[in-house]
Amino acid sequence: MTLAAGPQSIDAPVNMHAPAVAPSWGEQWRETLGSGWQWQLALFGVLLFIAGASLPFADPDLSIHLATGEWIAKHHAVPFTEPFAWTRPGEPFQAYSWAIEYLYFFLISHFGPAGLNVLQGFVFVALAAVIFVLGHASRWNPWATLVMVFANLIVTLGATPYVRPQSILLIVIPLIWAMVQRSIDTKRLPATLLGLFAASTVLANTHLLFPLAAAPCVLLLVTPPADRKRILFVSLAIGLGWFMSPYALHWVDVFKLNFASNALFGPPTPINEYKPGFLMLLVAGNSSLALSIPFALLPWATAGRLDVRARILYGLFWLAGLLMFALAVRSLVVWWLLTIPLCALALSSIRSSTLPVVRTAQRAVVHAIFAMVTISALETWLDPALLSGGMSSRFLPTTNAKSIEPLAHWLDCYTRHEVGGRLVTIFNYGGYVPWRLPYLSESIDGRVIFADSVSRPETYFFPVRRTVALQPWRTADLAIFPVPFPVAGVLDTAQGWRRVAMTVQLEGPARMIGLWVKEAWWQKAGRIPLPRSPMAAMHVLEPRRAVCPVL
Repeated sequence: MTLAAGPQSIDAPVNMHAPAVAPSWGEQWRETLGSGWQWQLALFGVLLFIAGASLPFADPDLSIHLATGEWIAKHHAVPFTEPFAWTRPGEPFQAYSWAIEYLYFFLISHFGPAGLNVLQGFVFVALAAVIFVLGHASRWNPWATLVMVFANLIVTLGATPYVRPQSILLIVIPLIWAMVQRSIDTKRLPATLLGLFAASTVLANTHLLFPLAAAPCVLLLVTPPADRKRILFVSLAIGLGWFMSPYALHWVDVFKLNFASNALFGPPTPINEYKPGFLMLLVAGNSSLALSIPFALLPWATAGRLDVRARILYGLFWLAGLLMFALAVRSLVVWWLLTIPLCALALSSIRSSTLPVVRTAQRAVVHAIFAMVTISALETWLDPALLSGGMSSRFLPTTNAKSIEPLAHWLDCYTRHEVGGRLVTIFNYGGYVPWRLPYLSESIDGRVIFADSVSRPETYFFPVRRTVALQPWRTADLAIFPVPFPVAGVLDTAQGWRRVAMTVQLEGPARMIGLWVKEAWWQKAGRIPLPRSPMAAMHVLEPRRAVCPVL
């Protein structure tokens, strides 16, 4: 009698020494998530889209990105000289993120805030999708891939949770890691090279750290391809993409300008992004910074599984990321992008349990994490003050700057916009001005390329110091400052200046914010007589729908 065993008879000869066939990628995911793994991945994508689309437009730099996009749309060119700040006339200004800035403005001008919401929803989906692509190209197991997805999302939520060009960096660089990995042995090298060229071009027009696109080439040195010419072809494809930018012949000037020493860099710097990473880990309470701990342990977790060459090359990347994070907390993104292979190697030992109870618990945890990411982002729909306005109101709930929204609305109502004016203010508020008050020119904004004469008043100084640097108020037309600032007392006593409105600061220390105007300027720009005493500018529940009182 013969018993069938699968496709062959039990009487057929069996090779007991034949190597086991490795399960396919789909089979591994079926083992990890169950028979409906495709639908579960689709559900994760839907949850991430909802999470991204629900986040408020709170990034403090979004307003100046929108203003730059508007400038580009209006002039049909990219700027090379200062377009906004009156304290930098004729100075160089390079909108190196011009492509994404133009996209931001196009979406909000044609579709309103919903356009940016949808874009950010797709960004969150892409943040996960590219890790799946990289995991497939690098043959990661499903659990390692899922943890890497969570890591990419945690870095994003910690460093750039809102609409910001930096998120494109976290999408494109993992994609380049995947394409370089494929280039080692792919039979479709021309298509891969074209993809690398396109990805490098996107980065060169969206973020200043586009040279990070070259980092994945380390894979070609760790595991050299049989055809060594591929190393040259891949490097050329990435390098050529850097020159597909209107600033291609000015990259040296761009880096000199944006990485030059500046008073606002400190130490101690008043800008959180530039504070030392490990210090912020201890004092900031930002959970995403906790990733720096496992990042710091990567060499000890992976060295035993690497040869000498790989240890040296990956170790140099790890050390560069460590030092950069130690200097500035914003470099957590760079550290992550440079150590992706080490992180995946450290996670490669994670396997799916064979116990049904444990396996069910693991799957439940994965679903819960995706659900929590979505739920935590839904605050926008519950708080009307976080809903942004469109082209008419131009309100954005940006961190710090939204405190001056009542003063911006007061100026909208009581000034003649065609007159213009030079506004002197502080770093936190200035970035809101080019978008929210386009008829004014700010003294300083969210960039760090201003002269020390403009930046120094916001740096640290000892209380016993007799002379304190003041913002350039003498040549300004109006001013917005927190009342405790030294310059506020000067403006209250300066001849020809008048405090006309007051509001309360929403974030940070409890204090009042004042609006001062120069009387000579008000005679040309004011629509009402100067008030005898400062008017109260009140925060409203929905700033985007605030209306001017009848004069």
